[in-house]
Amino acid sequence: SEFEAVQLDRVRDLAKYPELQWLERHWWVPVATWFALMTLLFGVAGFIYGGFIGTVVLWHGTFTINSLSHVWGTQPFVTGDRSRNNPVLAAITLGEGWHNNHHHSPSAARNGFRWFEYDVTFWTLKLLNGLGLIWNLRRVRET
Repeated sequence: SEFEAVQLDRVRDLAKYPELQWLERHWWVPVATWFALMTLLFGVAGFIYGGFIGTVVLWHGTFTINSLSHVWGTQPFVTGDRSRNNPVLAAITLGEGWHNNHHHSPSAARNGFRWFEYDVTFWTLKLLNGLGLIWNLRRVRET
């Protein structure tokens, strides 16, 4: 369709991966599968807690990064914006709260640059990279 052609124009790399194109068209399949699995394993409680409440918590974690990480925290890098590093938000979002770091080096796989900036998401990506499931993790740019 015209929409898909426009999207492929904007994100040319997407054309290389038919599985990502499939997910773009059928985004609801993983969602429905997850809800069904939670329901099969845990009944109504799984549907409510593993499905709805888990999704709402995920959404709020994402929204928190895009709002509060521009209000509270430290700014170790001059990035020309209000992005901040916040250890509480980093704990809640498994590393995404190092938001000023992300704005400093936006294409890097890692958000926690220093030894004390925990970044569970990055270490998960490193594991997947070691298993050969993902590759070409981008490094933090030099300061």
